[in-house]
Amino acid sequence: MKIEFKITGTPVPAWLPTLGAAIAAVALRLLALPRALDTTDAVNFALALDRFDLTLHQPHFPGYPLYVLAARACAHVAEPAVALALPGVLGAVLLIFAIRRAVAGRAGERAGVIAAWLVAVAPPLVEVGALPGSDGLALALAGCAFAAALVGSEPGAAHPRLTRMFAGALLGLALGARPSYLPLAPSLLLFSAVLSGDHRGPAYALAGMAAAVVAWLLPLSVLVGARSLIAVGEAHVAGHFTTWGGSIASSSEGLAVRALHLVAHAAAGLLGAMALALLVQRATPVGDRLSRRVAVAVALAAAPYALWVWLAQNVDRTRHAAPLALLLCGALAIGLCPRGAVRPLRRWAPRAAVALTLTHALAAAVAASQQAPWRRDAIAWIEGRFGLDRVLLVGTHLPRVAAFYQPALRTDRALDGADVARIAAALGDGITVVASSEIPDLARPDLDLDPLVRFGDATLYAAHARRGGP
Repeated sequence: MKIEFKITGTPVPAWLPTLGAAIAAVALRLLALPRALDTTDAVNFALALDRFDLTLHQPHFPGYPLYVLAARACAHVAEPAVALALPGVLGAVLLIFAIRRAVAGRAGERAGVIAAWLVAVAPPLVEVGALPGSDGLALALAGCAFAAALVGSEPGAAHPRLTRMFAGALLGLALGARPSYLPLAPSLLLFSAVLSGDHRGPAYALAGMAAAVVAWLLPLSVLVGARSLIAVGEAHVAGHFTTWGGSIASSSEGLAVRALHLVAHAAAGLLGAMALALLVQRATPVGDRLSRRVAVAVALAAAPYALWVWLAQNVDRTRHAAPLALLLCGALAIGLCPRGAVRPLRRWAPRAAVALTLTHALAAAVAASQQAPWRRDAIAWIEGRFGLDRVLLVGTHLPRVAAFYQPALRTDRALDGADVARIAAALGDGITVVASSEIPDLARPDLDLDPLVRFGDATLYAAHARRGGP
């Protein structure tokens, strides 16, 4: 099918502007790529490129087997920092074509193309797609699962239940790249049931998901050993929900603040598109039943996953909110292109929404490209200033990053100022403890801090335990 571009007045195949969206998506994500591995998770994945060992956190539990395989394939053509992001970048291309097909089948080719562009340039999706980690690939697979469910719910769709089984299998594969997407399972089932009206259809999606999960979990259990996998998993889950995972158990933020942060990350850069969609809907003479039905389906689908992130994940990380942003993009595209919209709004509102979102995404990608990898630079500075024998580096992410860039540097992990004070008190004279401002609660009465150097927003301190107490 062809759509008409009024700029040229010439109808063009719908795949052509979709291809433009895919090119824009790749360009934005490559622009936003980090220049070095600068977080614990990224280093864990990089170490897994050479040796897969869950007991050494290469990577951390649960292993992300499908993602590691994809990253290893990319490592043949790119350095680790790029190879770890390439599965997400390439997955975004697949997702864009899948979303266009799914939305076009329900709301027309114009809506399909707008959905493709919104997914390509939505700032939360660009940020996640550029991360050196499993999030981009997992998001692409999960998004394709929802696209398949939408295709299977089309009136007169061929083999609808087989399509829903395929959707479930795609989500099962996404769990092999990011198992914390498991709460998307009830989301997918609700999404499929509401749009299709077939209450037996979700059972097929569940069967497909179960088969895909067994396909990657069984080999992983054999490779790692079932007992080792369970033991490492218990320790990881306990730490996530009690100490460092950012859940309500370890966060100082109230539930209302956490909800605001989650919404802000999911809708970042999309407020202009949301306002235009509301304007189009209000100006549409005939009520758009499809838009309302999709809005209900998206809201119900988003609820289980949003609840999971709100209570059990770090709401200050955009990557956890990315599936919500993806659902929002699809709903916005349908809302921007109702069949009964008045002509001027139908023509310009969708384009304005894409332009506003693209502007925000480009600014964010340029800003990300200019950020220096301060942890790598800090490690090089410490080595040059102190050498490797008379210094101990403590931090949250810094020690793991040091294990990748300078394994000979002595390190210890400190989750708060109390850990730093304990470590400094246990060391003899002549060893300098270097702590970074990434550690919370450094200002303590039993700890002296001498500023050494700043790297962007981070500061390195020489930490000394006060003898005899404060």
